[in-house]
This record gives sequence, C-alpha cells and structure tokens, in this order.
Amino acid sequence: MTEEPNSDAASQNATGKCDGFSKRLKVAMGGESTNSFARKCDLRESTIRGYLSGSTPSLDKALAMSKAAGVSLAWLASGEGPIRADSPTAQAGNAGPLDLEALELAIAVLEEALHRNGLKMRPAEKAALAASNYDLLRLTSDRESISVQLRQILDSTLSRSWKDE
Repeated sequence: MTEEPNSDAASQNATGKCDGFSKRLKVAMGGESTNSFARKCDLRESTIRGYLSGSTPSLDKALAMSKAAGVSLAWLASGEGPIRADSPTAQAGNAGPLDLEALELAIAVLEEALHRNGLKMRPAEKAALAASNYDLLRLTSDRESISVQLRQILDSTLSRSWKDE
C-alpha cells in the first residue's frame, strides 16, 4: 500500500490514537477498496467488511491485516504506540534500552498459551507475537491487566486458528 493512513480528525484524536478497531482498520486501509485490501490479506471481502462493522479479528487475521496495511500490530490491535513500525517515532522508541521485565512477561504469556493449547509455533510466528506482546506491555503501566487480556486473546486465537493448521 503506497498511501499513508489518513489522519481524518474523525478517525484519530490529537495524540494519533484512534479509538475502536474498526476505525483503526479504516485508517490503515486509507482509500483502498475493501476487495483489494482483502486480497492483500488473503481474507474474504465479507470478513474485512465484518471487521469494519465492528467484529473483532483473531490475532492471526489482525497480523495479516497489519502486514498488508504496513501498520504495527500493536497499533492496529490496541491503538497504542506508533501507527507504523518503521516510523521515526517507533525507531526512536525502539532505540531505548530493552525492558527485560516486559520482554520476559511477553515471552512467558505466549509460551504459557502455547503450552495450554498443546501447540507449537514456527520461530518467525512466535517472534512476531512475542514482539507485539512486548510492544503492548512496555507501553503500559498496568502490565498485570494487559497480560491477563493478552492471555485471553491468545487462548481464544490459538484455539481457533493454529489447531486447524
């Protein structure tokens, strides 16, 4: 996608935070048609329309959409952090010291979810999810609450998505 996410004031507040997944997805899609975006994500157009209408995607589908749109998974899923993973803001944020506590918790949450669901994951997929978990955890002061939510999301997503593969 060559277009930048639009910065329509109705879609984003003054800090760049965009409330609601459907609004963030619309921003991420820019002016691209639903059909074209769905093909990029390897998803059905009706699935994308459902998300634009308020449905919440599983983690694997959110990851596919974030990659297709060129936005960070953390931003698409939560509205937190920079919109683009390659933005100067994101690079500056990642240039700081590694938060080992947040990284350890991010990995533990993912490993526990995989173990509970009796699943294994390829290293690249595991790294992408652990990195997204880390981004969310390091951006919040309420790590306990976020880690509980991440556990629920991962359990729900893993039980639906990865067992079919």
